[in-house]
This record gives sequence, structure tokens and C-alpha cells, in this order.
Amino acid sequence: MYVKERSKPKNISFEKTFKRIRQESVDSFKLLKRYPEFLKFCVCGLFYQAGIAVVITLSAVYAQLVMKFTTAQTITLILVVNITAAIGAFVFGYVQDRLGHKKTLALTILLWIIMGVMAAFSHGPVSFWIAANIAGIAMGSSQSAGRAVVAVFAPAGELAQFYSAWNVAVWGANVLGPITYGTVTWLTSGDQRTAILVTTLFFVIGLLILRRVHLPSKTVC
Repeated sequence: MYVKERSKPKNISFEKTFKRIRQESVDSFKLLKRYPEFLKFCVCGLFYQAGIAVVITLSAVYAQLVMKFTTAQTITLILVVNITAAIGAFVFGYVQDRLGHKKTLALTILLWIIMGVMAAFSHGPVSFWIAANIAGIAMGSSQSAGRAVVAVFAPAGELAQFYSAWNVAVWGANVLGPITYGTVTWLTSGDQRTAILVTTLFFVIGLLILRRVHLPSKTVC
């Protein structure tokens, strides 16, 4: 309420608005052609964010149907994991300062892989709670680390375009992940353990692609 608006509203027609959106879409594709390393990073993001999308969307379902958690236990789990995610995002900010952007992101993706394997093979509440809190740490840290890498790639004056392209990858991941999980569950007659293992492959693929991404030399990799 107290933030002052610096921009001035413009009276632009709908036709001009859609023309501008179309032009910015074209500019985004041109941007990706000009920065092939950033394109690789967007593909990396598409895969590991697809795995994250599954966890965010379907973790409560997995807890109730596979781990047989009650509604109260599931709500408690989600609340605790959100606190863990906040702590993870804060702590990994310092880790990123020490290790660099790429290594930190790789570490968070590795945590996701460990979480996926643990969740798939958990048969008791203790191991699943551990897996869920690893997911919390990885969730906050991987989201912030990914956005930090985008900022490293973006030259002055093009930050908005770079984040727009990154958001397209994230939106695609939000579709790819849950659809894949649902498809695997359907094909295996409801075997969600197999589905979570397939989800873990998204993180593995993302990590392998990240290894081939070269960050600009101006930053610590």
C-alpha cells in the first residue's frame, strides 16, 4: 500500500497489446538462439522443475494413498515441510555465496534425487518424514538457486526477457511433471511408488544437463 508507483499508465488498445505480446514472444526465441548456454539451462530447468511440480502437486496424495497418513498427519507434514523450505532457502543463500551458483544448484538437485529414492522405498512414517523434510530443504534452495543463475546469465537491460524465458520453462514443467506422474500411475494400475521413481529421473536428467551448462565467466561456477 505504501510503495510509490513510478511508471505512468498508458492508454493502449487490445490490438496493440496483443501485437506487443507476440513481438515479445518472438524476441524471447531470438534471445534463446543468441544465448545457447542459457537455452541449455532452460532445458535443465524444464526437467528438474517438472520433478518439483510433482512434489508440490501430489505429495499430499502420495502421503495419504501410499503412506496411509491421516488428514491431520498430512496437514502437519505440509506445515513442517514449508518451514523446512524457508530454512533451506535462507541457509543455501550462504552456501551459494561459498560454493557458487552452479555447484549449489547441483547440490539441491542431488537432494531431490535422494528424496525421490527414499520416498519410493519408504514403508514407515519415520523414513518418509525424513524424505519429506529433505524435499523441503531442496524446494526452497533449488527455487532460489535457479533464479540466481538466471540473473547471472542476463546482461544489463535484458533481465525481464531472461526471466520470461525461464518462466516459460517452469510453466512447461508444471504440465510435464504431473501429467507424467499420472500417466505412469495409470499404466501401472495405481503404482505410485513407480511413479515417484520415474519422477526422480527428471532430477537425474536435469543434473546431467546442468553439468554441460557453462555459466558466464564473470561469476563463480
